[in-house]
Parts: sequence; structure tokens; C-alpha cells
Amino acid sequence: MNMKQTKLEKDTIIGVTTFSNPLLSISKTIIKSICIVVALSTTVNVNSNPQEVENATWMLTVFNFFGRQFCLHFEAFQLGTAPVYMAFLRFMGDENEAQKFSYGLEVGAHSRKLTWQGIPRSIRDGHRKVRDSHDGLIIPRNMALFFSGSDKEERKLRVTGRIWREE
Repeated sequence: MNMKQTKLEKDTIIGVTTFSNPLLSISKTIIKSICIVVALSTTVNVNSNPQEVENATWMLTVFNFFGRQFCLHFEAFQLGTAPVYMAFLRFMGDENEAQKFSYGLEVGAHSRKLTWQGIPRSIRDGHRKVRDSHDGLIIPRNMALFFSGSDKEERKLRVTGRIWREE
């Protein structure tokens, strides 16, 4: 292994890219921000009966990443007259620390998907405040039923996502 290969390998590990433009006789170094990404996944039940959606309660799943706790909320409610489901992430800490993280959520099936990307809200913001601001992945009931892909009484919807932070 020669010295140039070693430098390139090191640059790749720490996220530094060096490039030069021979026409302008310049050389620049770009330091890329390194992201650490973790995956999350949960499966929730969806109801085909719209009256059940109106009375559904919310589900909470707690994840521990980066030495911090995150709450994935999944809730059914009426948005106007339309029954919907909503998934969003809250950070167990203050708003300033929550700003250091980003997340994405996804539901899908049959070559279709809905995605959401945002910054987790602080746990200090109540779940109703987050829900009422529509700051999350909103899934219309008919799409949730389509994604659940089952004719059975109990339908399952898989919510996947990732949480990351810049290093």
C-alpha cells in the first residue's frame, strides 16, 4: 500500500474529500459532516371500521438511541371529517437538544409509500400540541388500509424510520 492510498482511505473514514481543478490550478478540501443513522421499526394495528378510528387511543413506543430516549407516537383521530392515523417522534429532553437530531418515518406497500422527515419535538410539547400542528406523518385511513394489505379482521401497518444526528 503506498502513501497516497493510505491518505485516501483515511480521508474516506473521516469524511474529507480533496479535489483539484487543473484548469484553474486550485485545490480545495471539503470536510463532510458525518451522520450517525439508526433504524427504528414498529407494527401497529389499523381498523377498517371508521367508528373505531374515532375512538382509537394512541400507541407509544420508546427507543433508546445515542444514549437518549425517543418516543414514537401512533395515533388515530379525525382530521376534519376524515379519519386519519398520524405517526411522529418526540425527544425526551428539551427543545434545544432535540434540534440536534433529525428523523424520517415511512409506511408503504405494493410499490407505494408515504414518507415524513423532520426534527423530533421535545417531550415538553404535549402530544396533542404536536398532533394538532400536523407535525408528523399523516396517513389517511384508506391509505393505511391499503398499506396493511390484509382482508383479515386485524390489520397491521408497519412504520419504519431512522433517527440521525450530525457529528
